[in-house]
Order: sequence, then C-alpha cells, then structure tokens
Amino acid sequence: MSKTRLLLEEGGVDVDILTLSDVRSPVFVAAEAGRTEMVELLRGEFGADLDLRDGEGRTPLWIAAKMDHGETVGKLIEMGKGFFCLP
Repeated sequence: MSKTRLLLEEGGVDVDILTLSDVRSPVFVAAEAGRTEMVELLRGEFGADLDLRDGEGRTPLWIAAKMDHGETVGKLIEMGKGFFCLP
C-alpha cells in the first residue's frame, strides 16, 4: 500500500477519475476487490467520492455487497454510505 500512497501523494492522481473501458473509479475497484484499507485510504485521506457510479449505475457499496465483502460493506456504511446504492 505504500506505493499506492506515494502515487496518490506525489503523483497528482485524481482519485475520482473513471476508467474509459467500464467507467469505474479507483474506490469502486477497491470495493469490488474487498480492499477495505484502500477504500479507507482513498476516502479518508484523499477525499474520494463514494457516490460515483460505474457505467451500469452501481455504487462502491453495491458492488462490495454483491461480491460479499462484508468488512468493506461495513466500512462504507460507517463512512456514511447507506441504502442509496441501487442502480
């Protein structure tokens, strides 16, 4: 995670940028993979928008729940993302 932090701090990376192919943000990808610490880093330290939706209208909370990443779901809810996550 230290390499990611370095890129975010010094690389001028936009944490809310969307991929061209499937329109997903970095926090969406982290939630989909169950990377709770990465979700915390992107949101907590770099202000990533947890309401950004992918190309199909899904939120990070929705995809984390679909992929059965309970810890990530809990963290997203703790960070204020409740039930407004359906596509």
